Amino acid sequence: MKLESRAKCVYEDECYLLDGAIAGDLIAASNSNGGVKLYKQDGLSFVGELKGHEFITDMGFMKNNPNVMITCDTGSVLRWDCRAGTSHNVGLRSSDGFTSVDTNCDGSVLAVGDGVDVLIYDVRDFSKPANKFEGFHTDVTTKVRFHPTQQNIISTGGEDGLLIVSDCTSPEDDATLWIYNCNNPVNTITYTTNTNVIATTSTEGLLMGCIESGDTIHCHERPDESLYIVGPLGPDQVLWGIKGEGNEHRFGELLIAPLGQTTGLDQCEIQKGGHKDLVRFALPHPTLPKMFTGGEDGFITLWGMEGRTGFSTASRIIKNKEEEIEEEPAFVGDCKVTVTDIRTLINNRKAKSSRKCK
Repeated sequence: MKLESRAKCVYEDECYLLDGAIAGDLIAASNSNGGVKLYKQDGLSFVGELKGHEFITDMGFMKNNPNVMITCDTGSVLRWDCRAGTSHNVGLRSSDGFTSVDTNCDGSVLAVGDGVDVLIYDVRDFSKPANKFEGFHTDVTTKVRFHPTQQNIISTGGEDGLLIVSDCTSPEDDATLWIYNCNNPVNTITYTTNTNVIATTSTEGLLMGCIESGDTIHCHERPDESLYIVGPLGPDQVLWGIKGEGNEHRFGELLIAPLGQTTGLDQCEIQKGGHKDLVRFALPHPTLPKMFTGGEDGFITLWGMEGRTGFSTASRIIKNKEEEIEEEPAFVGDCKVTVTDIRTLINNRKAKSSRKCK
């Protein structure tokens, strides 16, 4: 599949992008300054900025309401109204620092990673956890993600290198359905289908598991030292970025390869023109042939996916930062919160695994 860069918007000069999310007609991108900027998918026009943290450890839209976003830092979880730019602190207190947050498919349950624990809350009552998995991982929980359609299924990843699929309504001793050993700390968790879950690691590795059978479908490290993994693109493809070490002009180049393929990637077509630095995230549109990427160059780029139908050309193209179009935001939400910077915690990853893994 070939990508074509259709539109760009500049993000910021003084920070780098951390993560992105897509829901409804919005794109959200978090940055290293603790903000989340919102854009319309059509043309990447700026909507507004959510400012309530010093450093965001995780964020995402509520799956049952694309106008509500959940963000967290080490000490707080905020719920945002994206239309008004206002936030509400749900009142959770962390023992070891919140590292990840997510809500289930019907919006009734919220989960957070808190050190080695995973805490489950009924969104109607945050006074105490509805369920608690203590010591679920043997090292810091790095990611929690609910299944897109099964409200009780949650996958968690940790610095211990484990990907654990569980039933969040069951007692801790009975909750675990499957355990996969990724061999290195888990960075991201994505569901590519209703049956498959993918974890990527801090060493650019990838594991795909079947949550129905517990089988490991793919498990491999990066095929070449010049590559880094951006993320999966649906059930059968993965997006790789090319490092520019010793060859700076290659920063920002991308290639799409079949998921699980580790040889012959030099035969894949290189995608250029979208970024000038490392690409941090990729957000495939759930129904249309387009994708959004965000990079350390401060750009969010809209790509058309050649060979698929239904693409609508974006209306605004910004080729470099000098051409930035000044737009007044619809709002700037501001909720002052003092938190501990978690960058040191995240960067000091180590791989440990002390459980029997499938």
